[in-house]
Amino acid sequence: MERISTVARDRSARHDCWYVLVIACAATWGLSFDAWGADPAPPGTKTRRPLRSLQAQRNTPDQAGESQDTGNAVPGGDQASVVGGNPASNGSELDQLPSHIHPEHPLVPALKMAYASRATLRGVRDYTAQFVKKELVGNRYITHSMDMKFREQPFSVYLKFREPHDGRQVLYVKGANNGNILVQEAGIKGLVGTIPINPADPLAMSENRHPITEIGISNMLETIIRQWEEEARYKGAEVQYFPKAKLGDFPVRVIRTTYKQRFRQFKFHITQLYLDDKSLFPVRAEQFDWPQSEGEKPAQVELYMYSSVRTNQNLPDQAFDPRTYGLGR
Repeated sequence: MERISTVARDRSARHDCWYVLVIACAATWGLSFDAWGADPAPPGTKTRRPLRSLQAQRNTPDQAGESQDTGNAVPGGDQASVVGGNPASNGSELDQLPSHIHPEHPLVPALKMAYASRATLRGVRDYTAQFVKKELVGNRYITHSMDMKFREQPFSVYLKFREPHDGRQVLYVKGANNGNILVQEAGIKGLVGTIPINPADPLAMSENRHPITEIGISNMLETIIRQWEEEARYKGAEVQYFPKAKLGDFPVRVIRTTYKQRFRQFKFHITQLYLDDKSLFPVRAEQFDWPQSEGEKPAQVELYMYSSVRTNQNLPDQAFDPRTYGLGR
């Protein structure tokens, strides 16, 4: 697995600049629980959305088995079984648990930490970053490494590829360029000029699991939050917390959810969310499929990570103007 670069918060310069360490974290310790909620249905079963159980029962936690290897990071220091409270709650409706979630469901502490992470993004207007994504698209693993400029309003993203497709430029601004992505290849391929592509076009999706309209740190986190909120309707979640995971001396917090039985309500076997230890700024997310056979490692389906993040750079309109990059010719 690729080695992830570091990012740390620059406390001596601007308070709104973050340098986030993006890491992979493997650990061999955690607690597993049977979730509060309704029993999930097997794949292919047609059921109505269940109401949450009013008479849920908690089993005694037992030790989780061997953990999934997610890279070269190692856990360090003491590890807590449950993360309690909401360290950054400010009473926002965005931070309230949906009414269908039982307050003692094992996903609740994970959601509260994710809500606290969401709070770190509320003041972020724009940022620059190095963005790496690895996705299983069809039967192919596709990894892209890019330099990114991102703005929340209007939703704008500029990508310059490092590898593969070194020098490729991609620009998307909501409401501009007739709603198209502008793509310019480098070198000889670039002689054809800029290609406008609809975000949902099969050509645009040929190397991506998600359209460019879903890119960005906030979208990464919101996807995990929505997933956990929906999964909290059902039993079966095993939740592990690694609040003092480390790569070198840099601390991060990792939340891992696992479903041992495959049901249609659970899209992924394992989900992992990585947060900066001090700020809870989200830096990485991973999704794994169920193993094809017993004893086989689960396949990584999605990996998204952001490093060298610098927020609130006051990126001007020019940063997302096609003419700045010679696009549109």
